[in-house]
Amino acid sequence: PPFAELRPEDGFIGKGSLATVRTARTAGGGRFAFKVMNKAELVRLKQVDHVWQMDDIAPRLDHPHLMASEPDLAHDARCVYQVMELCEQGDLYTLLHHMGRFDSQTAMRCAAQLGSALTFLHAHDIAHRNMRPEAVLLSRGRLKLGSFCFAKSMGGGKSHTLCGTPEYMAPELLLSEGHDIQVDMWALGVLTYELAVGYTPFGGKRGTEGRDPMAIYQLVLAGRLDLPRWVDAATRRFVKSCVVAVSKRLCAHELCEHPDLPADAIGESIFGGGEGRSTKSDYDGMPFDAVEFTAALAGTIADPFRRKVTPYGHAIDQMVADDELHGGHDGGLYTQSS
Repeated sequence: PPFAELRPEDGFIGKGSLATVRTARTAGGGRFAFKVMNKAELVRLKQVDHVWQMDDIAPRLDHPHLMASEPDLAHDARCVYQVMELCEQGDLYTLLHHMGRFDSQTAMRCAAQLGSALTFLHAHDIAHRNMRPEAVLLSRGRLKLGSFCFAKSMGGGKSHTLCGTPEYMAPELLLSEGHDIQVDMWALGVLTYELAVGYTPFGGKRGTEGRDPMAIYQLVLAGRLDLPRWVDAATRRFVKSCVVAVSKRLCAHELCEHPDLPADAIGESIFGGGEGRSTKSDYDGMPFDAVEFTAALAGTIADPFRRKVTPYGHAIDQMVADDELHGGHDGGLYTQSS
């Protein structure tokens, strides 16, 4: 539907340092996430470059395990408006926090789905650079990688920008030696460890997020990886193949035939046993209807603050430096260009 047909609802999804996200509905009943970004904050926090990078990347994000978003935005004098796919089951961080940890089979199904998304991104030479539970949403039991605030088209080269969340940052990124798409594979290994164990290998257990980032950096650079005895052999092998020196690290294109990843997980529920199956969690009873995301921004509407909204064309793109707009904690998002 055109942007003019969208009507914001009272449903509040989340608020970050740069944006607020609510639900919106069309006359035909389609529901979407409606994101409002403050222009002044984008400039003050020096995130405009990251936003322009997304202007190039967003149109290529066509994959079942990547969050769908409309690249064309609308704006007024103070804000930029974005329409996104509505993932009504929340984020992976909230689910993990509720469950404590996943069994190894579920953790590896998650790794398979996120690995599939990374395979697609890396085939287009795009580095995500912000893999973490808060950046992963759920829709009908399937994982959707979002939060492209630090994503970049690498152009076959390397970047020297220090960005991401400390617990998930690869050593070469911390050392400013120049990094490429392989930093995502390190982060995937750290996240798989977290799902299977309940906490990250370098950041400690949940509830210790206030740890000094420099202390976390030292642990990452030391590279010691201790896996509890209850973690099965397949998960151990996979994590160790990712959380390792970049010269020995698994590549995304190797994931499709990886013997330890369940091939039947792609496009299905992470819990198995049928599409959209839930667990004993806060998601029971939620509506899991799929959203067909075909929104194209055009025309004008009265926005939630009663200001005129006009088409913005090829402008600032979505998912820019949000301190997670889907209910997660701050997560220590950090960026510094050199």
